Amino acid sequence: MWACAISTTPATFERNMAKLKADNPGAHAFVEDMAPNTWCRSFFSDFSKCDILLNNTCEVFNRYILDAREIPVLSMFEKIRSQI
Repeated sequence: MWACAISTTPATFERNMAKLKADNPGAHAFVEDMAPNTWCRSFFSDFSKCDILLNNTCEVFNRYILDAREIPVLSMFEKIRSQI
């Protein structure tokens, strides 16, 4: 079933589903009743559901340079360089 879930193309998904049906008909019947776009990578939408492009790395970096952000540009760059 894991091979079906991580399939990246519909053709690979179908091939893996055929293997699943041969190996375990009960598991195949179980997943066949579910819409593949809810559990298989090849059918996931590539449309972004969120317009916020933040992550923890940039937030940590912004917190790390908080003191340097209050000083003139050249001094700020030097302080960030020395911190890193």
